[in-house]
Amino acid sequence: MEDIPSAKMALREGSTDMISDLPKNVIDNIMKYLPVIDVGRMSVLSKTWRANWLSVPRLAFDDEFADSTLHVDYNFDACKWSSIISNILLRHEGPIIEFSLTIPYQLSSSSHIDIRTWISFVSRNGVKRLALSNDSIDEPLFRLPAYFFSFVGLEHLLLSHCIIGRLPCLEGLRNLLSLSLYDIVFEADVSKDFLASCNLLEELVLSLCSIHDPLIINMPNLRHLHVDGLFQSISFKNASSLVSVSLALKDVNTMEGAADMMKFLASSCKLQKFCFYGYA
Repeated sequence: MEDIPSAKMALREGSTDMISDLPKNVIDNIMKYLPVIDVGRMSVLSKTWRANWLSVPRLAFDDEFADSTLHVDYNFDACKWSSIISNILLRHEGPIIEFSLTIPYQLSSSSHIDIRTWISFVSRNGVKRLALSNDSIDEPLFRLPAYFFSFVGLEHLLLSHCIIGRLPCLEGLRNLLSLSLYDIVFEADVSKDFLASCNLLEELVLSLCSIHDPLIINMPNLRHLHVDGLFQSISFKNASSLVSVSLALKDVNTMEGAADMMKFLASSCKLQKFCFYGYA
């Protein structure tokens, strides 16, 4: 078996390897499941791999990525974290189909301007699946920019621990197939129009969100629904495709329209799974 030094020499002499000879779409499929840091390391193998790295369609800046930016003394380096992400996006070529970002708990709100810039960049590169998880303990919460929901082509969206204010444009919601919201604060009179714009939605998760308006489910294609937290009321206007429903409701005894909600679910023809519990 060839030893490691000999293998490195072979690469320097221009010989190819089995992986490099694979079709580009196969290589892209391999690379999109690797952590960003590992994909970056592979870019030093050859010009071919460097080109693959610059055009990888899936970018995930998650907890593992944040850990890689720690100092030797395990202190978080916000400038390094932000600089690496900015450089990767600046050099990226081609569409970014999937983009996920976890905001580290150590990050201060002063870095929000960088995050807004990254979101704007991704929105212009064909993103279809977007996840933004805010673990920061700094106040104020990250407020989603108005253009966030104008991404035409977005199909899957996950958000956590953010503020959604009044939005002038909701075009980006019209093609959503799945929407997962965790610990989201909706400003008054926003959630109704927000959810009403999700006409094609098939899966909806609302977990511990702050919603001041009545929750109205008017989604004919909705198949899977999970709702937990405190709600003023929940009503079903058009949800004939529901297959599974999970409800965990706080103070359900004081919730308006609870009886009508249960009556609707009991009469749903396609419903196969229903989980319900209330808590104080």
